[in-house]
Amino acid sequence: MTARSPFAAPIRAPIHAPIGDQFRAAIRQGLYASLLALVCALAAVVLPAQPASAQSGGSGGQAAQADGGDTAPEPLTLEEVLRRTEQAAQEIGSGLLSDDRLSYWRQRLPQLRQRAAAIEAAAKAEVESTQRLLDALGPAPEDGREPRPVAMERDRLQQQLNAQQARLKQAQLAIARADELLNQVQAATRQRFTNRLLVRGPSPLSPDTWVRASEQLTGSLARLYSVIATSEQLKRERADWNNIAGGALAIVLVGLGVAFLLRRVLLRRFGRKPQAEPPPTLVRLTGALLHTLFYLLVPGLAMGALYAYLETVGLMQGLLDELALNTALAVAFAFLIDGLARAVTAPEAADWRVLPVSDPCAVRVGRIARIGAIVFGADILLVRMGRVLHAGEAIAVVHHLLFGLTVSVLLLALTRRDIWQPPELDGVTDEARQVRRRKARTWAAMGVLALSASVLGSVLLGYFELSRYIITRTILTGVLIGLLLLLHAVAREGISAIFRMTRLRSTGRRQEDSTTPILQFWIGAGVDMLVVALGVLLALPLWGVEWNDLWALLLGALMGFQVGGVTISLLDLAFAIALFVVVLSITRVIQRTLDTRVLPQTRLDIGVRESLRTFTGYVGLILAGLVALSTAGLNLSNLAIVAGALSVGIGFGLQAIVNNFVSGLILLFERPIKVGDWVVIGAHQGYIKRIRVRSTEIETFDMSSVIVPNSDFISQSIINWTHTNRVCRVIVPVHVAHGTDTQQVHDLLLQVAREHPQVLRMPEAHVLFMSFGESALHFELRVFARDTDYFLSLASELRFAIDQKFREAGIVIPYPQRDLHIRTGTMEHGRARGDRPETSIPEPGTTPASGGPDGD
Repeated sequence: MTARSPFAAPIRAPIHAPIGDQFRAAIRQGLYASLLALVCALAAVVLPAQPASAQSGGSGGQAAQADGGDTAPEPLTLEEVLRRTEQAAQEIGSGLLSDDRLSYWRQRLPQLRQRAAAIEAAAKAEVESTQRLLDALGPAPEDGREPRPVAMERDRLQQQLNAQQARLKQAQLAIARADELLNQVQAATRQRFTNRLLVRGPSPLSPDTWVRASEQLTGSLARLYSVIATSEQLKRERADWNNIAGGALAIVLVGLGVAFLLRRVLLRRFGRKPQAEPPPTLVRLTGALLHTLFYLLVPGLAMGALYAYLETVGLMQGLLDELALNTALAVAFAFLIDGLARAVTAPEAADWRVLPVSDPCAVRVGRIARIGAIVFGADILLVRMGRVLHAGEAIAVVHHLLFGLTVSVLLLALTRRDIWQPPELDGVTDEARQVRRRKARTWAAMGVLALSASVLGSVLLGYFELSRYIITRTILTGVLIGLLLLLHAVAREGISAIFRMTRLRSTGRRQEDSTTPILQFWIGAGVDMLVVALGVLLALPLWGVEWNDLWALLLGALMGFQVGGVTISLLDLAFAIALFVVVLSITRVIQRTLDTRVLPQTRLDIGVRESLRTFTGYVGLILAGLVALSTAGLNLSNLAIVAGALSVGIGFGLQAIVNNFVSGLILLFERPIKVGDWVVIGAHQGYIKRIRVRSTEIETFDMSSVIVPNSDFISQSIINWTHTNRVCRVIVPVHVAHGTDTQQVHDLLLQVAREHPQVLRMPEAHVLFMSFGESALHFELRVFARDTDYFLSLASELRFAIDQKFREAGIVIPYPQRDLHIRTGTMEHGRARGDRPETSIPEPGTTPASGGPDGD
């Protein structure tokens, strides 16, 4: 007797089999059945039920068989591709395709097109190869005189080229036909999908609907009872039923015991333990997932073991099997939602709570989620059993109305004030946070009201399939948004942790790079865009966009699409941007290597080094741009048009920009100024910090930056103190009193110059007797400083030293002398008036007579 696979159909035990054998068989299949129940529960979340009218047409396997066995691993030939596309055209043109057959061609036509594209690419290569051979032979002689072997080879290659060109045209025809058929299939699918959603049934506002719903409910229950009562599997003796009941009870008790024990062990080993501080988001999510799985162990193992036992004894057949599976699926889904709610809200472990809510708020949210789990579980059971029993449209309308009302009430309960603004946080949170919470609650309430109005309005108008579609897709979209927000929080937290560890490792060794926060920001922004793109890709299929259409759209955008006469490929653009970044990064590495390792080992001054570094950057930027443009598929010959347009722009408005750019190139190669030079241009002077493409940055002595256009350095006269060397002359004027020994002054000034370390010996310092002034003798001490950096400080230090030497020698530095002559009297019109009385000057502390000096 050969062993059976555990995934095969179970062996039906005879009715009179001992209870021990039945128990052992149930234990063997208990684990598999429990896992099956969990998988079914998850499948119910990811793949919600479709409208009843979607169950039409044959099976997918029959569709595949009708196509003549296309599952062969060998690639199709061009003739087979043409035959399949012709078959698809006939079936689609008939308008009698079933839903399964239409879905089959939606999946098959892109494969046929891909195969035709591969054949087209191979045919193009063959045509180009044959054409090159013909070109190698050259044109045929006009007089027809050609060696026979050459003529025969030419004829053979021409025939081969004609055949290859015909094959190329057929492949292109197959591609065009596949694209056209695929568009027709997509249009037909969208039309059928719209028709299913907009099918109008009875309105619950009509009393006849409720009457018919009660009749259909009574008829469905009667059919269920009739099938169960007349089932051959239930016609057993009383003793057999006692054995089955005892075995089922034993299985349930053992399953519950094992599940509780296993759950306790797992919770003790992997459960959520109290923490000194809240764990990271990823750890909390992992704990919530494990807690949910552990919570599902008890009902999962118990239901799985019971189902396996009942299937072993032969009860799970026909309608009973459907009833048991749907019941198990509904219960598993309800427990799944309840377990997720318990894990996320974590009323007993606030540190492990995923939602940022308070303890009372977590209890309220968990209670609402528990009621929602029961509602959704009952909905799954009723919908699936209604399809099995063919309950009818009236009962479906009533069911959707009650379901929509219940879900709307639950969603409105989630917008209660004690959840968004709990009373226990009124004195804790600030006013700004409370305002944000109120706004969020208002928007959430408005969204729920809009959803409820659309759902209930659709049901009341008779569009019950549309109402179910809206509510299920909205809830699934909300779940998807929640999962994406959790994913975003985990990613952001991971990025912050990585940069935090990097900063901790670099502490004490070097100063933190100022670009680290910028890099962290842009990485976070990239993660945000990826999460949004992932959300869009996952949300579109929820709202009716087929994966095949979405994939075809993405593939077309990546491989290229036509805009006018230009083919734009996002893949080529991304590759071009990547190459541009890579080449530019290599350029920066080369610049850094030149700046830190190569150029410091040479005797080149800092200006030449900076010019080489800048020139390397320009060359790398140009190469990166050319490589990126070529990779993106832009024909460089078309740049002539761009150059013509730029020339017009230069003639009108870009003269200054181009002038500065060309001036920058002249400064770079001619080098009248270089980085580090001390220049004076106009009213500004300072050190050259950076020479850019358009302008040059000068740092003044008061640490301010002056941006000067490059054209000013070409068109204006500038003073460059450090153009050829850094030696500069310092002139210190000195004045001494008349009668001072001039030779002594000369010797003291030269002594001061020779004693200072920053004064050059060659050229030597010298003293000049400049002139005889009105109140002093004028001398000048002229020296040469080693470096322009000491221009001001050297002059100051020389004055200090001269002052000290003159004090020691008794030489006086005089002040200007002025003779002041005072004349009394009053001046009027430029002449003295002696006929007026003299003005008396009051004594200190007295007040002059009122009326002025004349007594008026």
